[in-house]
Amino acid sequence: MKKPTRRHYSAEFKEDAVKLVLSGRSLAEVAKDLDIERSCLGRWRREHLERLDDQHEGPGQSPSEMAAEIQRLRKELAHEREVTTILKKTIKYVS
Repeated sequence: MKKPTRRHYSAEFKEDAVKLVLSGRSLAEVAKDLDIERSCLGRWRREHLERLDDQHEGPGQSPSEMAAEIQRLRKELAHEREVTTILKKTIKYVS
């Protein structure tokens, strides 16, 4: 039985894929669109943020801290939108 070959990606491809994730698209969505493994894309993202953290100097949050905060805020926003939708439906029903 022939062993499957590993796919190799250029640095530019990896950088573009990570930029898509950091722009707000979900990791799963980008991985599916580009036909790559989620774990691979997640590793590229983590490595990218680590490189940025190493370059970060001075006060303020590091890039990885900012990415984590953005992710938390997006989840919170999605929850608030869901609550708003439910409240709107409730108001229509009660009115």
